[in-house]
Amino acid sequence: MAMSARARVCLALAISLIGLLVIAPEAVTLANGRTTTILEVEQGPYRMEVRALPATPKVGDLHMAFVLWTTNGNDMITNAAVTVTAIGPGPEPAQVGPQQAFRVPTPPNWYDLNLPLAQPGQWRFMIDVVELTEGGAVIRFDFPIDVQSAEMNLGIIIVMVSTIPALIAIAWFVRNRGTPGNPPGRKSHK
Repeated sequence: MAMSARARVCLALAISLIGLLVIAPEAVTLANGRTTTILEVEQGPYRMEVRALPATPKVGDLHMAFVLWTTNGNDMITNAAVTVTAIGPGPEPAQVGPQQAFRVPTPPNWYDLNLPLAQPGQWRFMIDVVELTEGGAVIRFDFPIDVQSAEMNLGIIIVMVSTIPALIAIAWFVRNRGTPGNPPGRKSHK
């Protein structure tokens, strides 16, 4: 049984929509729920969990979350100012920041920011933490993070490839649409 033109168009659109739904989670940044712990460090009275999205930092925008605890009791640090500076690799390294991280309402010991990293290599991150109720002493965390080269997003390629059949089906349907008095899919013989 042959499929009608309308059914082909609907099928092509459904396949394209499914392709979009499959990659949609990659296109949306759901910051804290999607970050992955990449490092845990202690300095002075603080323990910091460094989280990132993507989990393997790549050239481009890097979303980071810094989760702060005390080292001697696992109490959350909810009243700090967190400032981040990143220094890139190379003989003339690029500097990003200093940039203030913002505190997330829940959980209250998470401090977030986005950093644009322009080149691959080992970046040096300096995170200054000032607990506002403890007299303003600055504690600096200093650590390297390897940043990988950016890759083409496979999800975008899948969407582009999956929309081609839909476009072909629509073009075929429009081209073969019948004139009045002729059934759809048949050309008139004039």
